[in-house]
Amino acid sequence: MAPMHITVVRTLIVSLVIAGLVLAVLAAFTGLVIVLALVVGLAVLNIVYLPSAARKLRLPVGWLALMLIPFMILAGVIVGGIEGAGWAAGIWLVAIGLPRVIGHDLLRRVRKRIEARNTYYDVGPRTITAEDLRRRTADPGGRPLPPAGDPGRGEYGP
Repeated sequence: MAPMHITVVRTLIVSLVIAGLVLAVLAAFTGLVIVLALVVGLAVLNIVYLPSAARKLRLPVGWLALMLIPFMILAGVIVGGIEGAGWAAGIWLVAIGLPRVIGHDLLRRVRKRIEARNTYYDVGPRTITAEDLRRRTADPGGRPLPPAGDPGRGEYGP
């Protein structure tokens, strides 16, 4: 009777440890999903709603984004105290602040590249004078010029 009692207790302990690990993993995933949902929601706010609200309020988008910091910190204090305020400031930085700064820098670089590609120089027509016609042509690089009527056998270049 004793060996069966030990086996049941051992099975019960292992089952409780496995259930605890499963619950810990589920709690961690739930926390990560909540934080991820918050970051995605703030990203949508940053990309879609913030510019629209800034246009309606006739404010620059950057200033409106800065005005959100106190409200987020207040919401963090209400939800989680001082630690919640730290989380709120961090989430604002990751979801609104850094994307704005990185997007602004990236947009500036892309505009600079596009402008560099569109830059062209208008070269006016060259007027040829009689003196230009009398001047000798440049040295052909030590190679003889091809005959006038014969393209040659490739030794003169393409």
